[in-house]
Amino acid sequence: MFLNPDLEIRTSEAAVIGRILTALGELEYILCKSVAERREKPHPIFRALYRISGTSARIEAADALGREIYAEHGMGDASADANGALRLCAGIRNQYAHCAWANGGKGRNGGFYFADLALSAAAATGWDHTWRLVNVRLLRDQYAYFEYVKSLLFHLETGSIAWRRSQLPLFPWPPKRERPPLHNPPERHIPQWISEADRQRHLKAAREAKETVRSQERAHLGAGPNKPAKLSRRQIREKKVRAALRKHRRVQ
Repeated sequence: MFLNPDLEIRTSEAAVIGRILTALGELEYILCKSVAERREKPHPIFRALYRISGTSARIEAADALGREIYAEHGMGDASADANGALRLCAGIRNQYAHCAWANGGKGRNGGFYFADLALSAAAATGWDHTWRLVNVRLLRDQYAYFEYVKSLLFHLETGSIAWRRSQLPLFPWPPKRERPPLHNPPERHIPQWISEADRQRHLKAAREAKETVRSQERAHLGAGPNKPAKLSRRQIREKKVRAALRKHRRVQ
């Protein structure tokens, strides 16, 4: 029996949420293992990483320990992609781990809502919640992204082992998967139990969040909407190293 009665009602959503909450620890361990096994003596690295409190801090430390070594062996971009994707998984998991749930019932604005209480606590005054809708389809898409990140990290892990033992094959790099949203569009899903004043606040926050995302996308793309992000010298060098390694493997 769930402590929250809304999770008793929304059992399909609760099942996927439970899988998401428990999956992050597995992904974190694969990352730490891949970094530790880049060293001749991996156990001290394991101990150092798991003496760090907090998943986010541990992920950052593992990234710092492994980044240069991965770059030297042509896996710098793979490491950056995997760590970026893992950070998104941590964000998804954390919003569910520290939230309040509410069953919105049926109807146009019904459904299963959550409020990240860290956002509520960040306000200077009051105790207002920012409700966001999730459903089974979105939750399954998010969990599928966790599975995708597992494949990214397996590629790094087997690369580590292959580098040390030189005979084991690499786990294949998976096809690119789109990043799932954190929640359904808030401007389309407004809890039907909130007051008119809270409804207006909800819509204002949704518009501001949407504009923030657009600004970040424009900044990432540069001058034009169709212009790809320019590669740095380091990224170009790493691509050349990876191409040379692939050519060497084909010759073997």
